[in-house]
Amino acid sequence: MVAYVDLQLVVAQSKLGQAGHDQMVQLNDKLSAGLAAKNKEIQTLQDKVKAQQNLVQDSILQGMMRDLDKLTREAQYMQQDLQIQINQLNDQLLKNFQDKVLPIVDDIRKEKGLWIVFALGDNSNIAAAHPGLDLSFEVIKRLDATIK
Repeated sequence: MVAYVDLQLVVAQSKLGQAGHDQMVQLNDKLSAGLAAKNKEIQTLQDKVKAQQNLVQDSILQGMMRDLDKLTREAQYMQQDLQIQINQLNDQLLKNFQDKVLPIVDDIRKEKGLWIVFALGDNSNIAAAHPGLDLSFEVIKRLDATIK
């Protein structure tokens, strides 16, 4: 006998999945705010350069251009760092999710005398399945019971 679990549904509807989503949003918002401030600083300096390019000495203009280059590099670094931090948090959350969900799935498999439980998701090869074989909501219920 076989069954399946829709892991995307478990992530979307479980307390653990929702908490992970909230952590991702908070980190993204925090890092994006810093990047937005840096981009505003760049825009302000670009506007200043444009407004003063015919009014100031070349040495002053070159100094502003160096400052603009520096700010642009800082923004690029911030963007790369933002992506790295988001990827690291995502990896950590996925590992934590697997560490909590897989034992629950195995317990259900044993209790129901199932031979195998398939995971539905992005990489699933299941084309169709009877809804009665879906263990997703039972997994969500048990997972939520472990979350305080």
